[in-house]
Amino acid sequence: YLIAKEILDRETGLIAVIVASFSFYLVYASRWLSNPTPMFLISVLIFWTMLGSLKKNTYWPLASFLAGMAIQFGSAADIFYVPAIVIIAIWNRKNLTKRVVIVSFLSFFLTFMPQIVFDFKHNQVLSNQIKKFLFQEESFKLSFWGVVKIRFSFYFDVFTSKIWPGNKGNLWPFFLVGLGAILFNLKKLSKNKGFILLIILLISPIVGMLFFQGNYGNIYDYYFTGYYLIFVLLFS
Repeated sequence: YLIAKEILDRETGLIAVIVASFSFYLVYASRWLSNPTPMFLISVLIFWTMLGSLKKNTYWPLASFLAGMAIQFGSAADIFYVPAIVIIAIWNRKNLTKRVVIVSFLSFFLTFMPQIVFDFKHNQVLSNQIKKFLFQEESFKLSFWGVVKIRFSFYFDVFTSKIWPGNKGNLWPFFLVGLGAILFNLKKLSKNKGFILLIILLISPIVGMLFFQGNYGNIYDYYFTGYYLIFVLLFS
């Protein structure tokens, strides 16, 4: 509510809260991967710190730490918080200092210390699996045109189902009205830094996962758990 209100207004905050509170699939997802999943809170906090970083650079270390935590507790798509944060940092580079960049990197690195220690104590069992996943199995490839059409249909189902479960035919009027509202107010929204931030965070996994061809080319709904509430904010 507070984030949506800060980006736009009170009404937007109320819509976001109502959708998030009554969505069947959001309630289901909140306790399926783990009970409860920390990703809903982490994703909102990441957005909140990114919003704060546009005003004060002291938010960057916390944003970096939360991005590391998202990778720990989330699924495949949560790695794409990192490129989104890098893009936002470049966009907002005038407010960054070397000290903030170094502290932010260290706070991100800190979240991986338990795994690093474990890896050293157990003959690099984790790093060897990562190498196998990335290089031997070629989980990410530049040749992806064959999956684009399938993936975008999948993305549409993943995100819209969190707002409108059931008959997709009934979804279209609401979807088109929402899209039309964005296009009608695009000039105003394009000057809204909070809205631009929202778009960057949401587009990052959508584009990034087009290159993901691991797991026999399959991707699943729960990979995007950390982005469900980001979409709810966009819809609201």
